[in-house]
Amino acid sequence: MATSPILGLPQLAPNQNNKTVTANDAFSIIERSLNDVLKLDMSGGSITLTENDFRRHQVFHIETTASASNCTVPNQKRFFAFYNTGTHDITVGTATPLLDVVILVNSYVIMFADGENTIVKIADSAASAIPPSFIGIDETPATYTGSAGA
Repeated sequence: MATSPILGLPQLAPNQNNKTVTANDAFSIIERSLNDVLKLDMSGGSITLTENDFRRHQVFHIETTASASNCTVPNQKRFFAFYNTGTHDITVGTATPLLDVVILVNSYVIMFADGENTIVKIADSAASAIPPSFIGIDETPATYTGSAGA
C-alpha cells in the first residue's frame, strides 16, 4: 500500500474495496501525530525512536533517566516537543547531527526537524526561567537625598 511521505499515511488505491478503513486509519494517524504523548524510559541510557513512534506522537515525555543521555530521532520533517521530568539533561538529535538540542531537567522544548539532519529549537521553557543579567544603571543621580518615600 502506498503511503504519504512525511506521516506515512495509508493512501487510497483507485479500485480499492473498503476505502473507509484506509481513510479512518489515516485520520487516526493524523490525530495521534498532532496530539499524542509517548512516555520514554531512558533509565537504560541512550535510545533511538522508530520512524512510526516519531510520526505517531507530538510530544515525547522523558520520565526516567539514569545519566545524561542521547535520544536519536529519525531524519524526517516534523514539528515535535520533548518534556523532561527525569533527573538528567537529555540531548536530542538525528543520527548525523548538524545541530543537537539539549532538554534540561523539568523543561519543555518545541522543535522542528527539517529532514536534512538539522533540528531547530523553536521554544524552550527553561529559557524563560533564566533571569536576565544585570550589569548596572548608568543614569542614576549622584545622591538620593530628599527622595525618601518617592
